[in-house]
Amino acid sequence: AAFSNEFEDVLSDTLATMDSKLFSIHYNMLSAYITNIITQRKLDYACELIRRLQVEFLPFIGKYIRNINKYHFDLAFQMFTAASHKGDHNLSTKCIAECDSYLGRLDISYESLDYYFSYKIRVVEHLKNVFRFSEALKMLEKLEELQDNLISTYSLVGDFEGLGSDIKSVTL
Repeated sequence: AAFSNEFEDVLSDTLATMDSKLFSIHYNMLSAYITNIITQRKLDYACELIRRLQVEFLPFIGKYIRNINKYHFDLAFQMFTAASHKGDHNLSTKCIAECDSYLGRLDISYESLDYYFSYKIRVVEHLKNVFRFSEALKMLEKLEELQDNLISTYSLVGDFEGLGSDIKSVTL
C-alpha cells in the first residue's frame, strides 16, 4: 500500500473526528488542487494523481465517511476533464460511463446543479469531439429545457426575468 502505517494512523484518527461536512470542505480543497493541475495542462500528473486517489484514498476514507459517491463522481469527472484535454476519447468514454453510474446515487440539490450542468456540458463537448453532433444537440436541448424550468422555479422566489439570456458557458 502507498500509505505508510504512520500516515494511515494519523489519517484514521483525523477522519474519525470529522463529520461529513468538515470532510467535504477538506476534499473540496483537494478537488480544487486537481482542477488547478488540469488547468495548468499537467495532464499526465493529474491522471496519475486521480487514479491513485481512486484506487488508494477513496477505499480508505470509505471506512470513515458514509456516502462517498460524490467523491467517486468528482474524481471520475476530473479524470474525464483531463482525458478530454488530452484528446483520449477512449478514456473519456470510460469516464462518462463511470460518472453516469454515480449520477443516480448522488444527492443533487439546487445548490449543486451548476456541477451537474458542468458535467453535462463536458459530455456535449466530448460528443462534438467524436462527431456525434445530433446527440450533442439533443443533450443541449434537454439542458436548455431543464435550465428554463429551473429559472421558472427560481422566479417564484424573486425577480429573475431575463436571467436566461445572460447565462453563458465558458466551455461551449
